[in-house]
Amino acid sequence: MIAACSLSSAVGIKMVCEALGIVRSTFYRLQIQSNKPLSELRKRPSPPRSLLPEERQNVTDILNSEG
Repeated sequence: MIAACSLSSAVGIKMVCEALGIVRSTFYRLQIQSNKPLSELRKRPSPPRSLLPEERQNVTDILNSEG
């Protein structure tokens, strides 16, 4: 990605993306994501209907049981 950014200023984003075989929208998305801290990229809100940790453990125990 660093090479693509440095080359894009010299030959243009379109040419770099064609040479690397990536779509320009992917280039721009990766460029935006590279400016954010990794912890911010991985944060996802918990779904409102998700299981509580105890409920999740109960389901896991049942699925892993022999019977």
